Amino acid sequence: MDSLKIDNALLSVYDKTGIVDFAKFLRDYDVNIVSTGGTRKVLEDNNLNVTSIEEFGGNPEIMGGRVKTLQYKVHAAILYRDEDIDELKQHGIKPFNMVVCNFYPFQETVNSGESKEKIIEMIDIGGPTMVSAAAKNYKNVAVVSDPSQYGLIEREMEETDGLLSLETREWLASEAENKLADYFVARANWRNSQIHGDIPDNFFLSLKKRMKLPYGENPGQEAAAYSPVGYTMGVLGWKKLGGTEPSFNKLREAAKINKLLQGFELPTAITGKHGIISGIGMSRNGIEHAYKIAHDCDVETNLGNETMLNRECTKTASKMIGLDLKNKWTEDLREFIGEKSSREWTVFTEGIGAPSYEDGTVDILLEKQKKKITIFQTGPYSNFPYDIRVEDGAFLMQNVADYNKKIPRKGRWVTSMKGNEEIEDKLFLMAEVVRRIPSNGIFVGDVDIKNGEIRELRGYGIGTSTKRSGAVKMALENAGERARSALMASDGFFPYPDSLDIAAEYGISYIIVPEGGIRKDEVVRAANEYGIGIYFLDHSIRLFSH
Repeated sequence: MDSLKIDNALLSVYDKTGIVDFAKFLRDYDVNIVSTGGTRKVLEDNNLNVTSIEEFGGNPEIMGGRVKTLQYKVHAAILYRDEDIDELKQHGIKPFNMVVCNFYPFQETVNSGESKEKIIEMIDIGGPTMVSAAAKNYKNVAVVSDPSQYGLIEREMEETDGLLSLETREWLASEAENKLADYFVARANWRNSQIHGDIPDNFFLSLKKRMKLPYGENPGQEAAAYSPVGYTMGVLGWKKLGGTEPSFNKLREAAKINKLLQGFELPTAITGKHGIISGIGMSRNGIEHAYKIAHDCDVETNLGNETMLNRECTKTASKMIGLDLKNKWTEDLREFIGEKSSREWTVFTEGIGAPSYEDGTVDILLEKQKKKITIFQTGPYSNFPYDIRVEDGAFLMQNVADYNKKIPRKGRWVTSMKGNEEIEDKLFLMAEVVRRIPSNGIFVGDVDIKNGEIRELRGYGIGTSTKRSGAVKMALENAGERARSALMASDGFFPYPDSLDIAAEYGISYIIVPEGGIRKDEVVRAANEYGIGIYFLDHSIRLFSH
């Protein structure tokens, strides 16, 4: 029989969201309710008479309630087949046709940093056992494993006078199996981490599809977006406030650019393409000034960029971001754009992300580019601890780079030209930026410090190439005259002095670079000849991002 009459339900839940209303709904359809410990108390406190698990099974709850459903009558009432009904009657067992159960919050407890003892207490035994049994017997039992399912069940039972279809029961069983898989994945990963540390011998991924995407990297590739179960969602938890639906590429780029913002304390704006910084600016004067700096870094590369802010997007900032074909904001922005027209100054922007938006800013942004700018309200960065990359079936896993953890202040001046403590402060901020640029990475810019306080960082040029000197040339060509007396940071050592030749040509004053290379003495000699100061980071410090 496809449809199942619900008349006997077992309710045993940790998350009691909505359970009282759901139990009242079941009672309206003359469903008998059997319940355990804490769930029974909540129901009885709300004037619902239920059958206790002790009365149903004939055994007491013992060991503080940790053993209550692990008894043969309970599981016989869940696992029966049609041919078992007479045998159940002989033993005085009324079969269940609904089991409502969810588990202890194991992964959440792990994420919260609780003690090992507390985490072990959150290992649920009875709940997963009942859910597994009910899912197996979905033809006879509807297994309800999440409060979000109550509404769907209520609607169907209202339409069918207390019946649930086989299709619904099979869907519920599938959802229950997913819950079980998520739960056991979390438990196995935690156990493995206790024995093997952060990079265990075995690691299991449980992913939930959050979004169907129109296509992948290119048309013809099917795509969807998933997030690891049990962790904050990061980019997939952002709110879309307007504009076009995010694509595979747009989500990927927005997430990567937003990651680069992590760890910066000043108001900061980053523009980027293909996950690579094209412009960066920081300013204690506000997010508008930070964005202007980021935009001016490389206007041509910014065409079709993603823009990410770590402060509220103000009305002024929203007028500056994105191409305005009507030149509507020119006069309002005179302070920022000088005599340039808004057509000359602004560029096409694919998307913008900010933690919040001043009232009216979303409407301003949507007036531009035929409402095609995707507007994200960003949220906390995901707490998923691993960076996993897949190449040819190989899953390469490492800890996520922690940009909140600053580069150690370890290193030395190696040239006759030496900077003071203020210069070092500037260079280490430059190094914080270059570690976010794909290798070979070069960053050219300058930093303003007043009374020991960093006021502003200005990006002039960013370079990334298969060779170090190529990245240097790219960054400096973009910086142009702005490179005179500016600073440079490199994510890796200079293998040859040719990078110094180019830096000297453009007038770079100081460089911070990791120590290394068999020709480092030649590099230092070249710097001394050009009057460039070089600070070598300790050889143990690596800044690569690939």
